[in-house]
Amino acid sequence: MKKRKRKGLLLAPDDLTVGKYVAIHSVKGVIVKEVAGPLALFGDAAVITAINLPFVVARLVASNNIVTLDVRHINLMPVTDDFVRAQTGQPTGGQDNSVPNVGQQSV
Repeated sequence: MKKRKRKGLLLAPDDLTVGKYVAIHSVKGVIVKEVAGPLALFGDAAVITAINLPFVVARLVASNNIVTLDVRHINLMPVTDDFVRAQTGQPTGGQDNSVPNVGQQSV
């Protein structure tokens, strides 16, 4: 039986790397209905473009907007390439294994 990599686990700040695809999973220590800002980004796939802890700069794959995240206040989780492709309108399910804009740096 093929062992699957576990996805959906929360990432510690030390696990973050430039180029990794992530999404906001939850807000730390806050009841969700009290938070307005990060709620709009929950579940949106983003690629990390720079790290200077506790801040992470990421580009949202669906809109190409750049966001600065403070990992003291949010939990990030890794997302799959299929999840990223689904948010960019690309075919999923192994038809094309390339992910758009991978390795490209914003200037």
